[in-house]
Amino acid sequence: KTLHRREFIAGMAEVVKYGVIADENFFSFIEDNYKGILSLDPDLLINMVKRSCEIKARVVSEDEREKGLRAILNFGHTIGHAIETITGYKRYLHGEAVSIGMVCAARLGHIMGLCNKDVYQRLNMLCSHIGLQTSMPQLTFDTLWEVVQRDKKVVNEKVRFIIPTKIGKVKIIDDVDKKQLKEALQLCYSDDKFV
Repeated sequence: KTLHRREFIAGMAEVVKYGVIADENFFSFIEDNYKGILSLDPDLLINMVKRSCEIKARVVSEDEREKGLRAILNFGHTIGHAIETITGYKRYLHGEAVSIGMVCAARLGHIMGLCNKDVYQRLNMLCSHIGLQTSMPQLTFDTLWEVVQRDKKVVNEKVRFIIPTKIGKVKIIDDVDKKQLKEALQLCYSDDKFV
């Protein structure tokens, strides 16, 4: 309740992430209750924080040494971190960049044939309702690709993405096709030019 409004909303990206990666019912709970959550209803906030902690604790306890499953906590972060880096960590808060990254990853999943378009539509809609950004200014793909390849999640020079197959379930993809990624990013561009 003491957080600046923008910080609270940015933090909601991580909450939405937990629904996408592990619990469709939790995602639906956020969809059904986002207005009350944004109004800081104490019961809704307690439920939301409790379930978020349960999901993270389960994922971490099942993969304490970061051998595989724990990577799903990076959903939205591959593109999110690139956006933060390119903008010098001044334009977007972490959660705002992750929100854009999640929507891009869901669009990429649809292009790859891993999920139906309702996955990115629901995700895009929920993030928008919460007040999170879901599109980014246009930037050159080569710049973004170069930054993505320097990310800590790159394994053996292969860019790792966490892609939803449906709400509540994701898949770790270790070698994303550049053309498909470029197509997904173009769908996430706003009318703004990157400055």
